[in-house]
Amino acid sequence: MFGFFHLLTLCTLGSYVTPFRICAFNGQHFGEKKVANDEILNVVVKIVQRCDICLLQEVHDPKGTVVSKLMSVLNRPKDEFLAVSSPPLGRKSYTEQYVFIYKSVL
Repeated sequence: MFGFFHLLTLCTLGSYVTPFRICAFNGQHFGEKKVANDEILNVVVKIVQRCDICLLQEVHDPKGTVVSKLMSVLNRPKDEFLAVSSPPLGRKSYTEQYVFIYKSVL
């Protein structure tokens, strides 16, 4: 009888839990050329919008413009997403970053 009440409680609690989506996307040298291409940029925006937290990998942003452009397009309908970037990692000739993009309100 005790097990039945536990199961019943879990079933009723489960109906109040909203899904939480975590994703990762490898941008494969996601830099100024890809951000300048509206088709590519819109695909990345659609992918990120489906997630509550998204890790964007291989971001090449030495001037600091790639992430800001992505965030401005991502937040165009409403100011919903924030981002945290790693420091540039790699060799002097080529560095990349990891960017965590997340919804400001869950």
